[in-house]
Amino acid sequence: MRRGKAADVRGAARLLAEALATVRALAPSARIVVRADSKFYTADVAATTARYGAAVSLTTGSNPSVTAAIIQIPDTA
Repeated sequence: MRRGKAADVRGAARLLAEALATVRALAPSARIVVRADSKFYTADVAATTARYGAAVSLTTGSNPSVTAAIIQIPDTA
């Protein structure tokens, strides 16, 4: 277990790297999807996910620029 508050993101990338390394060792060709809420929306978490070849689904907070970007995505995308 890591130290700190339950909502603390410190150490998340390292914890994720350890978990992904374990999965890759057990199932090298497995399709891995990392899902996390907005608290884990960090460059370190995204980079760690990419380094292990996993797909990522991170929730982010809403703000006007995010809303504008979402509106531009076609329904067929």
